[in-house]
Amino acid sequence: MNWFWRECWDLNLYSWDSACHSGLKKFIEKFGKYFPLEKHYKTITFIKDTRPAGKLKSERGINGQAR
Repeated sequence: MNWFWRECWDLNLYSWDSACHSGLKKFIEKFGKYFPLEKHYKTITFIKDTRPAGKLKSERGINGQAR
């Protein structure tokens, strides 16, 4: 993982809690940032003829830079 930080990459995982392996989640929480998709359900899910998705509000902009 040293090359990962040496290149200034951020480590982020976007996943449904129920589908995320517990070991992977623990690893990401230690070395990166975990984003549970349940919190963003209405903004990322499309259900045909039911409702449109809303715009995702992110804490960070493009390339992980703070807004």
